[in-house]
Parts: sequence; C-alpha cells; structure tokens
Amino acid sequence: QMQANKKIVLQVVGQQGDALAHADPSLQDDYEVVFAAIEDDADAYEFASPALKLDRSITMAAVQKNGSMLQHTPKVFQKDRSIVFAAVFADKYAIEYCDKTLTKDREIISYCVHRDGIHF
Repeated sequence: QMQANKKIVLQVVGQQGDALAHADPSLQDDYEVVFAAIEDDADAYEFASPALKLDRSITMAAVQKNGSMLQHTPKVFQKDRSIVFAAVFADKYAIEYCDKTLTKDREIISYCVHRDGIHF
C-alpha cells in the first residue's frame, strides 16, 4: 500500500525519480508526484500517465533536463518549436527525435551546428 501513499511516494521519487515506475497508477497521474520525479530524474517521464505526458510543463521539465526524452513525448510536442529547442539545448542530438518539419528550422539547425559542430 506504500505505492499509493502520496506522502511516501513524493519522498521516494524526490530522491530516486525512476521509482515512479513502481508507484500506484493514480500517483503516476498526479502532477506533483510526477514533477518531483522528473526533477530528480528526467527518465521518470516514461512512467507518467498518458494524460500527464500531454501536459506541456511536465514535458518541458523532462526535455530541459534530458533532451533525449523528446523521443518519448507525444507527437504534438515533437512538432512544438519551444519544446524541441529546449530539448536540443539540453542535448544537441535530440534533433533526431523532432518532427521533420523542424529539421528545416534555421535557428534550431544553426544552434546544433554551432554547438560542438554537428553535421547533417
């Protein structure tokens, strides 16, 4: 029953974000719990409920911390210029996971090319 106790789960995921995988589904759908987990470990985004994966601030927090999390976001965010820019700022190789329409965005591509010299 500990997996359903919000107070305990908040403490655990705040120190070990990927523990969200073992939380009760109702807590995987709780904004505060999921945000705390992502703050510790962006990979916890994978264990968020589908509804919370559609939350822009949850998604932004995950990709800002680990750009490669863009591959686990709903397609709508892979087309979202701000989300994609945040992802490539965190990890230039996140460009691989964005919608192809954004691979033509001059600012995003310029950033990737000038940051440590990535070539397409």
